[in-house]
Amino acid sequence: MPGSLAAASSGALGAAAAPSSSSSCETPRDVTAPSPFARSCTLLRDACVDQERVILYGPQNSTQPWQLAPSHEHAKFVFELADPLGVVDHRYPLPPLHIRPASVREGAPYLQGHPRFSECTVPIVWYPFERLNNFAHLFRDNGARLLGAVQETPWAQQHGKLVLMTAEGTALHSHTHTILQPLFRLRLETWADFSTRLPAQQVGGGAFVPLDTEALAAGGAQARPPQSAEGGPQRCFKHMYVCTAGGEIEVANWPTHGFGLALVNAYREQLAAWQAQQAQQGQRVGGAAAAAVVQAKSVAAGAAAVGAAAGGSAGGLRSVTDGGASSSDSSGSERMLRILFQRRDRDRLLLNSQQLVEQCNRWRHTTAAGQRLRASCAEVEMSSLLSGMAAAQEADVFVGVHGANMANAWLMRPGSSMIEVQPYGFDAGSAHLQYPLFNMRDRSTGVLWWVLSVCDPAASTPGKDEAAGKGNPAGYAKERNIVLRWDALDAMLQKQQLQRKRTRMASNGHHPAPLADGELQQANGQQQQPGNGRKADEVLDCIVVGGGPAGLSAALVLGRARRRVLVFDSGEKRNEVLAYPTVEFRCLAVCDVEIKAREVKHKDDTADCTLVDGRQIVDTDRFVVHTEDGSKASWKAKKVILATGVRDLLPEIEGFEEYWGRGIWVCLYCDAFEYSGQAMGAYGNGERGLHIAFEMLLWSSDVTLFTDGEPLAATELERQLLDRHGIRVIETPIARAVGDGDGELAGLLLQDGCFVPLKALFFNTGRVQSSRLPDKMGLQCDDRGDIKCEIKGNVQAVDGLYVAGNMAAAPLKLVMTAASQGAVTGAKVNSELMYEELGLDEDEGQRFICSLEGSRTSAKTCSAVYGGGKRPVAPTKGAAREDVQAQELGEAGTGL
Repeated sequence: MPGSLAAASSGALGAAAAPSSSSSCETPRDVTAPSPFARSCTLLRDACVDQERVILYGPQNSTQPWQLAPSHEHAKFVFELADPLGVVDHRYPLPPLHIRPASVREGAPYLQGHPRFSECTVPIVWYPFERLNNFAHLFRDNGARLLGAVQETPWAQQHGKLVLMTAEGTALHSHTHTILQPLFRLRLETWADFSTRLPAQQVGGGAFVPLDTEALAAGGAQARPPQSAEGGPQRCFKHMYVCTAGGEIEVANWPTHGFGLALVNAYREQLAAWQAQQAQQGQRVGGAAAAAVVQAKSVAAGAAAVGAAAGGSAGGLRSVTDGGASSSDSSGSERMLRILFQRRDRDRLLLNSQQLVEQCNRWRHTTAAGQRLRASCAEVEMSSLLSGMAAAQEADVFVGVHGANMANAWLMRPGSSMIEVQPYGFDAGSAHLQYPLFNMRDRSTGVLWWVLSVCDPAASTPGKDEAAGKGNPAGYAKERNIVLRWDALDAMLQKQQLQRKRTRMASNGHHPAPLADGELQQANGQQQQPGNGRKADEVLDCIVVGGGPAGLSAALVLGRARRRVLVFDSGEKRNEVLAYPTVEFRCLAVCDVEIKAREVKHKDDTADCTLVDGRQIVDTDRFVVHTEDGSKASWKAKKVILATGVRDLLPEIEGFEEYWGRGIWVCLYCDAFEYSGQAMGAYGNGERGLHIAFEMLLWSSDVTLFTDGEPLAATELERQLLDRHGIRVIETPIARAVGDGDGELAGLLLQDGCFVPLKALFFNTGRVQSSRLPDKMGLQCDDRGDIKCEIKGNVQAVDGLYVAGNMAAAPLKLVMTAASQGAVTGAKVNSELMYEELGLDEDEGQRFICSLEGSRTSAKTCSAVYGGGKRPVAPTKGAAREDVQAQELGEAGTGL
C-alpha cells in the first residue's frame, strides 16, 4: 500500500480532530451500555497503560497481577526474522495482556498518586483475527466486523481509540493503517506504541500528564489524527475495553459490502486525484481507458447510508449525498456491462484471460424481456487499494480466480456482481465458500456472488508447489491455474441477468438459481472419472440427485451410516458431506434414471404412481443413472432420492423479473421481516392473493392487494375483513414494476397511469419442478406442482425411489423443512437397506423396524402394521402411559 495514501488519509481524518484543550472534550454517552464491545470484550475502569502493561487504580481493582489471554489460539501471526535468507518464523502467537494494581513507586510522574483519567477517550485493545498482512482477513474479519460494532455503538467512532495487539510488539503493515484508520476519529496504534512511557509535564493543580512531543515538534499542528479526544497522548482512562476475541466479536450485522463502500467514501478525494494522474499519464484506470475515468461523485455513490449508519457526517466515515451514474447506462435500448478480469502474477491464474477478454468484448445478449446487452471487457491488476477501488467501482461484473484479491468485490457498487472461478478439486478440500457465507451475514449487501466451478481435471494446471512436488498436498487445489471455457462464462453472464437477487444463502432460504439441467457445467466441459476407488460395475447403496438442503441432509444421514452414496448436482457444489469417505459428490446433471423392475409382489401395496408405459412398479432390482456430460459412464444404485427442487413462476409483467429478489418476493416468512412497518403489496386473487394480504398484517398495517385486472374474488366475510383491517384492493391492470434507481423496487405503475409506491411485493402464482426428470420418469404432479404419492412421511414414487425436499408436497417451501424431510428420507432409505441386507421381506422388515421404535407415533403406526393387535409392540422402558393406551386400543381393533 503506498505510504502517500496512508498519509493522505491521516491528514484528512485529522482535520476533523477536536481541539487539544481538554475542556472541549464531550464526555460520551454511557460506554457501559449494551453494545458489541460491552457484550464481547472485558471492561477495565480507571486504567493507565505503561510499558505494555495495564495499571489499575482504586479499591475495586484486583490487588494481584493477572492477565487477559486470547480466547483462542492466535498462532498464525508471522514473525519475520531479520535474516539475509528471508526465513519466516510462524512460532509467535499474540501475547496475553498483563494487568497489575498501581504501585507507590510508579516509574513516571503522571502514573503516581491519582492520575488524571480521560473520560472522553475509550481505548479498544483489539486482538485481530488471523494475519493482518492478508488483505481478505484484514478487510473482512477485522475491518468489516469492527464497522458492524461501531454502527451499534453510539460513542465508538468519535471516542473509541483502536489499539491493535501484534506479535512481539512488531509494527503493522502500512495497509493496516489505511484500511482500519477510517473507522475511528482517533489515531490507530499498536499496543506496543500505545503503552510506551512518555515524558511528563506539569499542569494546573500540580498534576502531571504525558508530554505531547509530536505536537511540539510540529509546532502544535496536528498532522495526523489525534492520539486522544483531548488532542494529546493521553495514557490514563476512565473506561477501557480489551477484546481478546478480536474478530469473533458479536455483531448483529457483519457489513462486508458496507465497509467497502465506507472505504471508497473515506478515500474519494485521493481516488479522484489518483485517477486524474493516471489519465494525464495516458494509463488505464482500473481496466478502462483514461477517458472513462470514474468521477469522484460516482465513486462515492451508495456510501451515504453507510456513513450515516456509522455515525453521520462526523469523523472518518462521512456521509456523501451526491449521486452518480453507473458505468452501465440502462436508459437507452442497449445496456453496456463493464466486465473486468482479475490479473495475478503467480498461481491461481486465468491462463486464457486474453482470449476471454476478446470473446467478452464481442458478447451480445437479449434478455427475455427484450433488453439488449453488450459488454466492454478488460483485464486489470490491482496492486494497491486505490487501483482496487477504481476497478471495483468501474465494474458491473468482476471475474477472477478465488483468493484474497477477490475481496475487492466488496468495494463494488450496489447491484454489481462478482464471479468467482474455482479450480478442479478445490471443493474436495476444506470449505472456501467465504463470499456467500459472509454476504449472508451482511443484511444490506449489494454485491451478488456467483461461482464457476471447474469440474474437468484437464481444465486446471498445477501451481508452482504442486508442479515441483513441494509444500502441502492438501493445499495443491487451492493454487491451481484455470483454463476457463468461454461458453461457461457466457452462460453465467446470461443467467445473472435473470437472477437479480441478493445472495443470502440459508438465512432466508434463497440461493442463486442453478442453471437448468446442468447447462453451466456441461458448457465448461467437465469429464470426471469415477472417484473414491469405485469400480465400474459397483452398485451403490443410494444415489442422490440434487445438492440442495434436502439432498445434502439425506446424504449426510446415509454417510454417517457408512452407506456408499453418490450426490449429483448441476448447480452449486456443496462440501458439507465430503468429510465422509463413503460419500462422493459429482458436479454433473442427471438426464435420466433407468428403473429395472420386477413383478408386483404385493397387490395391496400398489401405489398410485405409474411409468409412461403404464407399468405399475412396487419393487426394483436396481437403478441406473445417466448424466448429461456426453460420456458413456453410468452409475448403479439400490435406491435413488430425487431432491431437485422447484422453481417459482413469476407473473408475466414487465419489471417483475428485474426486481425479483430485490423487493419482489414469494415467501413472507423468508423476507417480510426486513420490510416491517413499510408499504407492502400482495399480488393475486382469490385464496392465493387474500391469504398473502391477511398474513402480511403481521408485518405491516400498510397493505395493498393487487388483482391485476380481475374483479376481486372474495366472500362477504373476506370483504369485511379487508375493510376492517384497512387493506386496499386495486383491480386495475398492472403495467410494470418500477425501481428506485438503486436496483430496488419502488412500486407499481398501473395501466391507468397511477403509481402505487411499495417497498415489497409478495406473490404466489404457482411453481414447477426445476428438473425435467419427474416428467421424464412419468411421476405425477398435483395441481400445486408437487410430486404425488405421500407414503409414511416420505414421498415414495416407486419402491426404492424417493422424492424429498421442495419438489415434494409440504406446507412450507423452506430450507429447514426441506432439510428435515431430506434427513427423514435418508433414515428411511438406510432402514430399508438394513432389513434387505438381513434377508427380511417387506412385511417382516416393517415389523423389525417397528420393534426397534418406542415413541407414541411409532406405537400407533406399528399397531396398524401388525394388523390390529396380532403382534402388539411392548412399550420401551419409561414410555408414556398414553403409548400403552394406544397399544391397548390397537389390540381392541380400533384401527389405530
